[in-house]
Amino acid sequence: MATDRDAERDAITAAIQRLLDGRPTRSTGALTTLQLAAEAGVKRWVLTHKHVDLKEEFSRR
Repeated sequence: MATDRDAERDAITAAIQRLLDGRPTRSTGALTTLQLAAEAGVKRWVLTHKHVDLKEEFSRR
């Protein structure tokens, strides 16, 4: 059974790909943590506290 954490990670991962591909659907498309959160449909703190690894991966890429 999928958890909320798994759903968040899936949404963030998909959002990272959309932003890097230049095809945002829910954000301005800027390559920032704030816009990644908007694109993923999660609060910013979810990225900065719960899924730091994904935030760092986005920053690296």
